[in-house]
Amino acid sequence: MKKIVIFVGLMVGLCGDTLHMKINGEKEELSIRQDGANYISNSTQNKFRYQNTSDILVEFYKITPELITSFEGKYNLKLKKIMVIGYYVYKIEGNINEVVKQIANEANVKTVKPDWATTIIFY
Repeated sequence: MKKIVIFVGLMVGLCGDTLHMKINGEKEELSIRQDGANYISNSTQNKFRYQNTSDILVEFYKITPELITSFEGKYNLKLKKIMVIGYYVYKIEGNINEVVKQIANEANVKTVKPDWATTIIFY
């Protein structure tokens, strides 16, 4: 019985990954799994899906042209648009999970997360 529990634990650990992001100034970790080209949440409460080619959403505490230019250059980001609610939408090169994790450590970043599609649940 112990062997089965250990095997299942190892399989879950190998198949699962963690998305490190920042929302409203607080770092959060969400359990995700990769399904082909898609990353899918493991949570039953927050169902979402995104891809490695998805854009990222960034919200800043302080916005000046110098800070934004420096930030974009540091992470090799390409600005696509600025949303009315204050998010900057960036196209990225590289692994989305790693880029979001690195940006989450920036002091001037209030929110950083992938631009994911949320699954709607009908009751």
